[in-house]
Amino acid sequence: MALRLANAEIFPFDFESYGVNIRQFLEDLDAANHVSGKIPMATLLGKTFDFQAAGRELHQSISAAVAGGHLDAPTAERVSHELMQVERNWCNPQGIPGRPWFKHTIYGTRSTYAHLELPGLAEAAEAGDWKRAAEQAKILEGELVKNTKVLRKAKVALDSSMGQPKP
Repeated sequence: MALRLANAEIFPFDFESYGVNIRQFLEDLDAANHVSGKIPMATLLGKTFDFQAAGRELHQSISAAVAGGHLDAPTAERVSHELMQVERNWCNPQGIPGRPWFKHTIYGTRSTYAHLELPGLAEAAEAGDWKRAAEQAKILEGELVKNTKVLRKAKVALDSSMGQPKP
């Protein structure tokens, strides 16, 4: 993996798959804790689909830029910087309720160190604390919106470097 990252013209992140995984985490959470109707699941799933689509569109632009030889070093650096920002944006400065040292909204651990996806939201739903679950859902929604914008901004930078019109 280190060699792949080191040799890539642009970091090889697959945000479309990331979006698919987040959607699956939400669906699994709903199946286990019946969160639909208690938190805005339709909104979260919609924002996840937006993130997934932005990831797919960015991947297509990256592939076209690399294949066509249109990728200059400054653009590659700018786009890679944007892609690193996506992961940073999943970190909530307040952390998850009750365990503020866990900052990541998507991945965490239980107190037993078992993996836990959507830790703040999952723990609130498991406890039946729907007020806290709604707060955690709002945080996730904001991060999805922010990261979708980051991916679209990176796509615009790539498309501009290839002389394509902005969307």
